Amino acid sequence: MPFSTNKAANSGTNGFHKRFWTTTTDATSKRRSAPQERGCREDQTTVAVICETYLNHSNIHDWPASYKIRRDYLWDFCTGLPPRTRNEGLTKKDTDRLRIHDGFGKTRLCDLPTYDITSWLDKHEDWTGARRNAVQAVRRAINYCLEQGLVTRSLIQGYKVRRSRGRVTYFTPEPLMQRG
Repeated sequence: MPFSTNKAANSGTNGFHKRFWTTTTDATSKRRSAPQERGCREDQTTVAVICETYLNHSNIHDWPASYKIRRDYLWDFCTGLPPRTRNEGLTKKDTDRLRIHDGFGKTRLCDLPTYDITSWLDKHEDWTGARRNAVQAVRRAINYCLEQGLVTRSLIQGYKVRRSRGRVTYFTPEPLMQRG
């Protein structure tokens, strides 16, 4: 359950799926249930499995702060719910009220076009500087699974991430004079 805050609970994999399947809307499954021919019929790996696999790896090998940030973005991407709902026992009425978008966790990776990432980002108008980090979290999860041979290809390979803006720092003459 990589989306929990308890590191010991992150060793198993079944908890995330149980929670994820209960929080995803029927609209997502209806939208994604139509067969889409994209040259990867044999690859049934879903985005939720990819994110969970990557988060298990990240929990062990990355800094705790980096892991928490990526976990929150991937939770939102898979479920369509804000990260604060991760550890709450929500009813269907609550999840419908809090849902930001349909979520892409049940989508097969080979059925995930770049448009889905763009639409996910567009649902979060308040993410101004965080958009780059959100896309990088999704790309890291997918690229990790590609490197490990868990999936054979991804339609979002080559998705452009906007460059980060440099931070501007102004120095006034007073602090520089005091140092001398």
